[in-house]
Amino acid sequence: MEFQGYLDAQYDELCILFGAPVVFSGEGKVDAEWTVPLKGGGVATIYNWKNGRNYLGDEGRLSSDITRWHIGGERQEAAIEITLMVEQFREQLKRKAKTSDPLINAKQHLLDAVDACDDMMGSVAAIKGADFALSVECGMQALTMIELNAVMTDMLKSTGMPEEIVKRLKSAHANGLAQMMAAAMKGLCHETDDAKVTEYTNEVLDWATKMRRIHVKAAQAAADTVMKGT
Repeated sequence: MEFQGYLDAQYDELCILFGAPVVFSGEGKVDAEWTVPLKGGGVATIYNWKNGRNYLGDEGRLSSDITRWHIGGERQEAAIEITLMVEQFREQLKRKAKTSDPLINAKQHLLDAVDACDDMMGSVAAIKGADFALSVECGMQALTMIELNAVMTDMLKSTGMPEEIVKRLKSAHANGLAQMMAAAMKGLCHETDDAKVTEYTNEVLDWATKMRRIHVKAAQAAADTVMKGT
């Protein structure tokens, strides 16, 4: 079990979500620890480190006052999975507290998505590095451009533009975007081997797709909220 990242959360929050922690006493480096099963197999641990009463005595913080925790696990994704669990829990609480104003609720859907992606990106940066996080940002922008290109070509079709021209425009845009992405990925992953660049790019696009889905889902929820007026 190795350190994999940080989690910013309230003690009460973690108790509600994961139950009571294991409490340590004495002169150790940890005061409270949760063990959490992961969806992908294995477990993660959430714990404080060298900032509590056990290690610092009276100068240390009470567990109930600690807001930054360590995450341990056997794989890097442990921190991201734990962060997502906490964010989903917070989102559920927000939904329960929503007002009857559809515009306010629609806005909250979008803000929740931004917060969730920001937290996920923070975990990715902490685990994989700043360049990898920047690569994911590039991937999200590329996915957005692909979606906009599809909308644009559909609009061109509706104007009566010959389908062959529409196809060529779509292909040219896709090829240009692919070349830009390839150059960006090669520069950011600091690799010259094409196979390693491809592996890096696939991992980047996997994370970008996950985050993009959060945005799309939030946008759909916001639109539904406004349309239904609830």
